Amino acid sequence: MYGVDTPEKGHRAQCPQENTKGLAATEFTKTTIANGKKIQVAIATWDKFGGRVLGDVLIDGKSLRVALIKNGYAREYYGLAKESWCN
Repeated sequence: MYGVDTPEKGHRAQCPQENTKGLAATEFTKTTIANGKKIQVAIATWDKFGGRVLGDVLIDGKSLRVALIKNGYAREYYGLAKESWCN
């Protein structure tokens, strides 16, 4: 998703807190999508390596990106240094 950093989970998590936050972000996303009536994908650009399409998911006209950030499951991120989720 374009413009967000979400916590990693599993073996990619840097600490147990990050894993827990990553699992919560996944659950929030799954629930939000499952409860939506109209799901759209808005494509913004390709990632810097050209392998992934970056964009947003609109659920009933509302941005999943904004919802993740607003609810503390993600931070804005545009390719600079990332802040640790382990603090």
